[in-house]
Amino acid sequence: MDLTALRSLPNKQQKILLIDFGKEFYSKENKIITQKDLDSRNVSCDRIRFLFGGLRQYHLACGMPTKIREKNQTPDEVKEYLDSIKVITPDNADCPSLTVPSSLCYKNCTCWTPVNRYERQDGRTNFRYQGKTMLLHQVSYLVNKGPIEEGKVVMHLCNYPSCYNPDHVKTGTSGENNIQKIEEGRQKHTPKKVKDHGLRDQYDNQKLLEIVKERCEISTKGEWLYKGSSTNTGYPKIMINGELKTFSKLILANKLGKKYEEIRIARHILPDGSSGERHDLNPDHLFDGTRSDNANDEHKDLTKEEVTYIREEASKSISKKGDAGKFDIEMGEELDISKNTVKQIRLGNSYKEFHDGSSIMGTIAGNPVLQLDLEGNLIREYSSVQEAAAVNGYKSDSYIYEVCEGRATSYKGFWWEYKEV
Repeated sequence: MDLTALRSLPNKQQKILLIDFGKEFYSKENKIITQKDLDSRNVSCDRIRFLFGGLRQYHLACGMPTKIREKNQTPDEVKEYLDSIKVITPDNADCPSLTVPSSLCYKNCTCWTPVNRYERQDGRTNFRYQGKTMLLHQVSYLVNKGPIEEGKVVMHLCNYPSCYNPDHVKTGTSGENNIQKIEEGRQKHTPKKVKDHGLRDQYDNQKLLEIVKERCEISTKGEWLYKGSSTNTGYPKIMINGELKTFSKLILANKLGKKYEEIRIARHILPDGSSGERHDLNPDHLFDGTRSDNANDEHKDLTKEEVTYIREEASKSISKKGDAGKFDIEMGEELDISKNTVKQIRLGNSYKEFHDGSSIMGTIAGNPVLQLDLEGNLIREYSSVQEAAAVNGYKSDSYIYEVCEGRATSYKGFWWEYKEV
């Protein structure tokens, strides 16, 4: 049966074609189809997961038997089962997965690989044992050699992730496992480059301010705005003696003559009383406070006229990809609010009582997205993944993206897919 035109068909027809193919394969080969069999016909693991939820569900849809083991099996019963599913590479054949020749499989491969089990994308196999989902080689170690010590991992001596031969596994620390992978070529070692800023003592205030000034630019408001990269929260940090310190708290501690640990929150307040930027490191703009103080500093109630003004200007100004971020910054400066507040108003997430909840996006160059029910019926079309998440009130667009890319089956009870343009 030809599967070359599979992706060009609607999802319903793809499922029907694959189920017919699976039934035909099972009747002729007298065995269940594996992911390798599907890969050889250009049917990816992601496509099977998208259409059926996984290879096991595909087998069930095709009426193929799937051997599900009974719960609470004894170690001897598990050993017997593991022995029954093992496959050994034929004699005089090198192990195909070896990066570097191993003494265990130098001339003849002695690795055990499972048959009719569900392999993950990394080549390993999950296994349910004693109420826990574990890896197959870990279970093999448990039932053949005994408990795994706390803080230890089960290492492969043969460099073959699918192998569960008890003679090919041993325990060790994560560090020992990483060293082995690097030495045997399974993992590249990339030393981390750390710039030496010359600061050894966090209370060397003069040296600290020299470093800060080198990395900041002065704004018209007198802010020392940090130019380097910041954390996800927007607060720049510095490494001192192996510990990561927040710049603003460090500067404030030196300013007040306190220990770093004694500073709760560094509040950013400008001379006119307005809230400053998180990456402003001017000592005169930093004050000690609590989380509540910090939250109140950033809060500003907007009127209906101001919210309407933001949305009207956004609809005029945002016409291509990249405009949205620039608009958020400029509008935030104009109204003395954070750029994130402007963004949330654009997306319809904030001040919902003042508008209809629709979003004004700056990503019209993105792919249009279709929202369908689980039967494949179209519900609505969106200009992008971001708009789909914003309009439906989802906190993140990443799950919709995962479904569109075929790495997840559904989200919030819907199918999502890119519109073909």
